[in-house]
Amino acid sequence: MCAGHFGEANPLACDAVGSGTNSNTIPHHAAREGFTFVVGLLESRCRILVRNRAPRPVFSFMRTSRVLVSSASGRRPGASSCQNAPKECNILSYGTFEHFASSVVQGHLDKAWFAMFSLYFDDSGTHEESPVAVASCYISTYDQWKALEGDWAEAKKEKPFGTFHMADALVGARDFRGWTWEERERLIRRLLTMIRLRARIGLTTSVIKKHYDSLITGKLRERCGKHYSFAVRKCLHDIAAWRSKFGITGPMQYVFDQMSEGKGEIMNILDEYITAGDGANLGLSQGGYSFQSKKNLVPLQAADALAHESLRHMKNCIISPNPQRHDHSDDYMKELAEGYLITGYFDEGTLRTFAENTTRACEELGWNSSPIVSRPAGSSPAGSGRGLE
Repeated sequence: MCAGHFGEANPLACDAVGSGTNSNTIPHHAAREGFTFVVGLLESRCRILVRNRAPRPVFSFMRTSRVLVSSASGRRPGASSCQNAPKECNILSYGTFEHFASSVVQGHLDKAWFAMFSLYFDDSGTHEESPVAVASCYISTYDQWKALEGDWAEAKKEKPFGTFHMADALVGARDFRGWTWEERERLIRRLLTMIRLRARIGLTTSVIKKHYDSLITGKLRERCGKHYSFAVRKCLHDIAAWRSKFGITGPMQYVFDQMSEGKGEIMNILDEYITAGDGANLGLSQGGYSFQSKKNLVPLQAADALAHESLRHMKNCIISPNPQRHDHSDDYMKELAEGYLITGYFDEGTLRTFAENTTRACEELGWNSSPIVSRPAGSSPAGSGRGLE
């Protein structure tokens, strides 16, 4: 089973469903393409928000090394030239991210670095007034997150700022009060470039709330949770597919912003996967997730940028009465899509199909059946005769 159709441009996408294009632009109406998604018992579809624009080098995951290497250049673009343990790299001074990572493995970074894939989740639009809810995350390795913290520190030397919030940078609020637009835009583009360079892959899912509220009701709502929880489930499915595609079997640390909406619901979802035996597909184990302050962790600030721009792109190009062309929108999704990015959103049509099929399957198999986040390639969804094509 494939996580979805991202287009041939994505080097970290799983095998495409349907036909794709190898394009370096984001085509208008690209959102008509589909994703496959498993939540509860059934696969469904969501639509692509933007098409990935990254070039397609040949990558392979080397289990004996600690980086994703390219068969063309010998190492991943942007990766550190040092592939030994962190203590031998000594690229950066001990910082906030390193302190957090060290606390996760009780200080033994040199022994645990090979297992230090970690991902950072943030949300946007979860306040009541927003028409769309978004869940976004970035995944990378210890050395690349540590390098990103160094990139942030270098940017602060040019013009100091505290915690980077994309919303504040765009309007000149809080830490960016008094900055000119040119200064803020230069910083935004600089940081987004660093994020694309350091992150292994990004994932973002959006849900149009009014359609979700009208179609996901009753027992199905109890099963799927709130808008943000539903979007997180979609991201978890894509993570499982990515790990399966590249043979990644080690543990990963999951970090959510401590201010995330529905913290208890997210904890219940993660514990549900672990209890049901699906945690291994996600690299998730008991104690393998936490909620941290964005103020102290640069990777969470990177996820904030992706979540905020995903919401802006939804408003500009999808739900607006006069939608902009995807490649003409004034948000930064075009720049973010130059990295390795999986995007998707749920609208009225995809949610209706999901609700009908999942309700039928759950009524046949039971509403308390264990969650499924991954299946072997080529398998069909439970409760249906074939996979979605």
